[in-house]
Amino acid sequence: MKKWLIGPALSLSLLCAPPLWADELTLRPDVPEQYIVQRGDTLWDIARMYLHEPWRWEDIWLINPQVDNPHLIYPGDVLRLTWVDGEPRLTIDERAEQTMRLTEDDMDDDGTVRLSPRVRVETLDGAIPTIPRERISAFLSRSLIVSEDRLDEAAYVVGGDEGRIVLGAGDRIYARGSDWGETGDRYEVFRRGERYVDAETRETLGIEAIALGMAELETRQDDIARVQLTQSRQNIRVGDRLLLVSRESPSSVFFPAAPDRDLTGVILNKADGGQLIGQFDVVLLNRGAADGVTEGHVFDIARPGEQIRDPLNNDVLQLPGDRSGSLMVFRVFDRLSYGLVMNATNTIRVGDHIQSPELSSLP
Repeated sequence: MKKWLIGPALSLSLLCAPPLWADELTLRPDVPEQYIVQRGDTLWDIARMYLHEPWRWEDIWLINPQVDNPHLIYPGDVLRLTWVDGEPRLTIDERAEQTMRLTEDDMDDDGTVRLSPRVRVETLDGAIPTIPRERISAFLSRSLIVSEDRLDEAAYVVGGDEGRIVLGAGDRIYARGSDWGETGDRYEVFRRGERYVDAETRETLGIEAIALGMAELETRQDDIARVQLTQSRQNIRVGDRLLLVSRESPSSVFFPAAPDRDLTGVILNKADGGQLIGQFDVVLLNRGAADGVTEGHVFDIARPGEQIRDPLNNDVLQLPGDRSGSLMVFRVFDRLSYGLVMNATNTIRVGDHIQSPELSSLP
């Protein structure tokens, strides 16, 4: 079993070191020369089918300039393994016929296709996602994490019709803010949640935004706006905040890759609560865009080893930690990010460490 040496104080190296993996791509044994992409496949599935190090997808992927959207893969596409200058390369050999080219604007968060008169229906297949869309869709459609400044600047509920202070879908509310948009703009209603703090520096990394519902701006006068609640997951109260919904949703199509520097971090929590973590659970990490993290970055997960005393000289010894799985980042904020656990070979817990993957670290 591979062992890691992990110290008690987890540090982040920002040195621009060379990549941690070898230059030579290692294929899995008996990989198919040709593969027809199936509905339900993900980019990660295909990468793992061919590579021992699936985060090296961009090293094996060969762009075919003769097909539309050559960086996207659709169900029915024929992929072919070829060799270029002695190196394996995977490319689209044939594009699926009659595949309707959908963008994420044509789909709801769960992948359901929205049709419009401009679209002639052939088949209802969009590009395959990098990881299972149904596992992460709820985390792509909400703000989730906000900074202290953004929280302070967000509009807030001051009341409802007839003086009501507990509100829900269908109710009108009044909110006060200094930066309102246009009539018809959609707003997310949220409540301040947990404050995430760096364990070493005690800096605030971000604040949880508990999603309560959705609202639409009807009218405004000076800094007071009347807003219609269109959805509610929980009761909405005076003091809850509103944020303008971005017109551009985070994508579920990105490319697996190892960070280009030696990054380490910690799993802060499990999105749905609890301490034990398994495959396809969503976890929050204490690293974000400010640390060089991007969507698609893959990390190994390890439980740090225990500290013991040397029985002869009383030195403090750090025992090796064991690798327990891997995860892929799919949503990045400034100081935090969300990842999906892709595999779990041992028990994973909140507080476990993450580290840039090394050669042959995945089973």
